Amino acid sequence: MTKFIRTISLLLLFLFAAGTGGLLHAMKIYNSNCGMVYLCSGDSIVADGDLNVVIPKKKEKLKIIEHPYSAENKILQQQEPSAIDSLIVWSRTAPGRRHTFVYINNTGWCHLAERGPESSVLCYGSKGYYCSGNGGLWYRGKGEMLLLKDGVVHRFGKPDKRVDAKMRRRLEVLFCDNTAVQEYIRSARGRCDKVLRAIPHIK
Repeated sequence: MTKFIRTISLLLLFLFAAGTGGLLHAMKIYNSNCGMVYLCSGDSIVADGDLNVVIPKKKEKLKIIEHPYSAENKILQQQEPSAIDSLIVWSRTAPGRRHTFVYINNTGWCHLAERGPESSVLCYGSKGYYCSGNGGLWYRGKGEMLLLKDGVVHRFGKPDKRVDAKMRRRLEVLFCDNTAVQEYIRSARGRCDKVLRAIPHIK
């Protein structure tokens, strides 16, 4: 009799655990943000209020979330990276700090850190990105700085890597027809990300 009761108790405990697990799965809250999705078709999706977006990582699809910040939240739709021109996101508690993302072929989703008439600077996070409550943006995993010029992506390694003579030579070749940028590059010192982010704004 004791063995029977023990068996029934274990079975009930298993069923309770399985049911609780299913409930927790159903109540998954997606880490999402307010955003604006600009499609290559010329249309746009406003994801603010009852809609949000999940900042995509690597080469995954963009998720549009319905009923964010609640247990009823769910994926309303997904967009292929190739269908998106750009994505702008912001924290609902800091709408004034907005961040742009673009999809780079053979790389994945990148944060567009700076944009200029001649070049743009991007940062790739190997494990995605996080927008904090104060509006700041952080990358997860390993970061990589990219410079986009004339439609070609040039890779410059970790954001905190110190600028050296080799990097300066590469940049001088890329901007051989821009005297102001050349002068800046020759004297540039410090972190890779800060040096690169200054270039698009030099006149």
